[in-house]
Amino acid sequence: MPLPEQIIHLLHQAGDLNRGRVFRVAPPNVAYMVKKYDYATPEGAVLALQNPNLSVRYKAWTALSGMGDKAIPALENLCNYGENDRMRARALWILAKMKGEKYIALGLKEVNPDLRIMALRAAKEFNINLIGSVKQLINDPDPQVRRECALALHHNTSPEAPELWAKLAAQHNGKDRWYLEALGIGADHQWDAFFTAWTKLVKNPTEGLANRDIVWRARTEVAVPFLASLATESSTDLSQRLRYFRAFDFNAGKTKSEALLAMLKGADSKQDEINKLALRHLDPDFVKTNTEAKQALTTLLASLPDNREYLDLAGKYQLVEQNARLFKYATTTDKWNEARDAANVLLKQDGAPLLWTAINGKDESLAQKTVGVLRNIGSKPSLEILEKVALDKKRSQVLRAEATRSLGGSSNGEDKVLALLKAGKIAKEYIPAAVEGVSKAWRRSVRAEAASYLGQTQTASNKKMPPLAELVAMNGNPKNGIQLFQQNCGICHQVNGEGMDFGPKLSEIGSKLPKEGQYLAILHPDAGISFGYEGWEVSLKDGSSLVGIIASKTETDILMKFPGGTSQNIKTRDVKSMKQMANSMMPTGLHENMSTQDLADLVEYLMTLKKK
Repeated sequence: MPLPEQIIHLLHQAGDLNRGRVFRVAPPNVAYMVKKYDYATPEGAVLALQNPNLSVRYKAWTALSGMGDKAIPALENLCNYGENDRMRARALWILAKMKGEKYIALGLKEVNPDLRIMALRAAKEFNINLIGSVKQLINDPDPQVRRECALALHHNTSPEAPELWAKLAAQHNGKDRWYLEALGIGADHQWDAFFTAWTKLVKNPTEGLANRDIVWRARTEVAVPFLASLATESSTDLSQRLRYFRAFDFNAGKTKSEALLAMLKGADSKQDEINKLALRHLDPDFVKTNTEAKQALTTLLASLPDNREYLDLAGKYQLVEQNARLFKYATTTDKWNEARDAANVLLKQDGAPLLWTAINGKDESLAQKTVGVLRNIGSKPSLEILEKVALDKKRSQVLRAEATRSLGGSSNGEDKVLALLKAGKIAKEYIPAAVEGVSKAWRRSVRAEAASYLGQTQTASNKKMPPLAELVAMNGNPKNGIQLFQQNCGICHQVNGEGMDFGPKLSEIGSKLPKEGQYLAILHPDAGISFGYEGWEVSLKDGSSLVGIIASKTETDILMKFPGGTSQNIKTRDVKSMKQMANSMMPTGLHENMSTQDLADLVEYLMTLKKK
């Protein structure tokens, strides 16, 4: 989510570009750009101020600023009689900076709304009668000017600011999304006062789409009763009310919790769905301490099958009473992602004893299943269990091998495996399992270091590839290339819907890259990382970390994708830090286990994948 200041900049930019009238950059005239000017005279400097070359304009700006009152007549001449509003704006801005309110007042009266916006920005930039300027433009006929007024109130603590914002909000038509966002930015950190002023101005805050927009966008407890009213309005289809439920996540406090709790007692035709939505947006601490809310949640959980919806609720509220069910879910489902997530929730709410009971039991298959579901979690508790089992000489060979293999299934686990190998703690007979466990690590250094403990050298890694020109000149066999693709690339890429959905889809890669580009992408994947496929290392508050691609990110959730096509949803509240990686998620050295001819065959196949 961009910072408010960044959004303000985007709104400014969108306003300038979308207007399409006077502030669009014209094609530069080269001869005009290189013209020489007499910067020592006001007239020469003002003429240079109109040049499209930035360095020339900078010199003109500096010269005029240094001239003081001497420059004013020439600037006024350009401002009053110039035919190009863009040039007039440049003169007016310098005059406003030099002499202040007089020239800002002139700009606020301009016919061109772009110039009125510029004058308002000057008032804010130079801190000159900003509230007075907003008052003058509060009923401006141009919506972009009024949007600018709303932005100008951002963090403005004047006693008059709430009423001014309310008047601007009352002019929202329910169709201008940019106008609504400008109002939201303007009210940031002052929603209580601003929203209260608005409720005094409108007759019914829940009547009409425009008013409902503002209630939805508000970030204050004052708006919660209106938000609850809209969320439970039975005459409106539930699909159209979902946004009001989501808006509860941006408010906090007792008022919100009580409003959501009251919804559980309703008689809506879709009350079951209402109950689910209300419980999804209640604060976990409130549910745990409120008997009525906790009972409603327990009843809802009991009515749900073992699925993603149940996991989401169980993970949010972390009720110890659900531990037995979570354990059974984790060790019986055939859905790998859900098994992992159920075990992760179980560990977070002190469910490790249940896992140990299964591992120590007589059912060997259940013990192996229990160890396996811990593989990709990577939290401290999960790694501690796996390490103890892997190093316990009293355990069966099969169980120890499974624990050793599972230990390397996460970023933290990979590091743990290397540390144990280096310390000589992993017995010789289990080293192959440890190496296999990290064989899909994106970090080539991890794979190479682990493999070195096998006591053999991979000669392929020392092989020198021919120059690129020779590779491009080679002829390949695309039929063999298909098999090579399936073996080496299909774990992360899809072609015509087949393969794993992790990296960029390659169905038309032959139309996008020449042979040289294909070879470079394979041999040097770090050289160019496709937009949206950057690798991220996400550290969680429970001590675990994840490495993958951010598929989507909202204020509350992050969806990460991992090699092999798996994915995991993470709550932003659980994230400690996020770091973008410099290296591509496509590991280097994929070609090292291929012959030169095999590499040529693979590229030949990729070149056949063209747009139909």
